[in-house]
Amino acid sequence: IDARVGGALDAPEATAVLNAPSLALDEIDVGSLTAVASYEKRTLTISNGELNWKQARARFEGRVGTAPDEPIDLVLSADQVSVETLLPALNQPDLPIAGEIAAHGTVRGTLGHPVVQIDASGSSLVAYNELLGSLTASLRLDGRELTLSELVVDKPQPDQPGRLTATGTYDLERRTYMFD
Repeated sequence: IDARVGGALDAPEATAVLNAPSLALDEIDVGSLTAVASYEKRTLTISNGELNWKQARARFEGRVGTAPDEPIDLVLSADQVSVETLLPALNQPDLPIAGEIAAHGTVRGTLGHPVVQIDASGSSLVAYNELLGSLTASLRLDGRELTLSELVVDKPQPDQPGRLTATGTYDLERRTYMFD
């Protein structure tokens, strides 16, 4: 970390360049992290954030207010991530699942009421030696409600492709769900 701290006691300011070439979380290697972060007027700003693990790379940037009613504005993305690469990080290294996924998302709202939107896609997906094909999904977390507004799996078949679609919600507080 290369940091500079200044400002006044009632209005601190800081800028840091983060470069962690080897990170571990609960004894699991999570790769490397780089980012430029600055703090001013109760707001943390992150630019050029990148987390690398094996062949997977996620990018992030934006602003986060430090009080419950301060705004959040983050953008996240990961492209061409191998499912096989992610399974050990999820503590599931032996699952016979393969393919590529990509995800793009935003975090908005406030710390007290975050609103997260994630749009994901997958291709060449295989599970237990069965070709599943492609996947698209849209998830939204608004406060304590998680909504799956779209899930589409297109599976290749000899005559015509098969299609599975689903939507649903899950209330994190009540622990209730509804799926279609």
